[in-house]
Amino acid sequence: MMLYPAMNKLTGYIPNRYMLVDVVARRARQIADEAEETGEHLTEKPVTLAIQEVAVLFVGIFITMQPALMLLTAKGGELGLTHPAEMFWATGALSSFLDNTPTYLVFLTAACAQGAQTGLATTLGVVPTKMLAAISCGAVFMGANTYIGNAPNFMVKSISDENGIRMPSFFGYMFWSVRFLIPVFILDTLIFFL
Repeated sequence: MMLYPAMNKLTGYIPNRYMLVDVVARRARQIADEAEETGEHLTEKPVTLAIQEVAVLFVGIFITMQPALMLLTAKGGELGLTHPAEMFWATGALSSFLDNTPTYLVFLTAACAQGAQTGLATTLGVVPTKMLAAISCGAVFMGANTYIGNAPNFMVKSISDENGIRMPSFFGYMFWSVRFLIPVFILDTLIFFL
């Protein structure tokens, strides 16, 4: 049984469990294969070593985000994203190529820097509820636009490739997402964020 690092500690740094399982499984396989090839004796199980490496990686990502978050706290209100529809599309565009959690945090920080007086109080400041909904939906929904936008897309592609199932290329997948998802996002904008 693996006790360290604890799952609840890891999920504080890693956006979702799917990504954690995929990244750790791949890294554990690499560690095991490398140890077998070189004849190296491992002091820990490959999964434990992989989890420790992945945890350090994600902590590093969040540490490197701090200067950008500090800048957004100071200047985020000057970005010009003052309407929920603008925030929905800006968050979504970034979330298509980055993970949802850091993207959400960046745009939440920018929204809180606008100095709203009414809305939901967060540790970063007050954000209007409609703006918060736009940020949340943009980060989650538009992660589906690319293989790298959210972990399950990438996992399905990897599993399909390993099993010989033909999948679209990166840009081929984006073609299908533009064709089918963007109209849904336009509809979302018209119904919820205008």
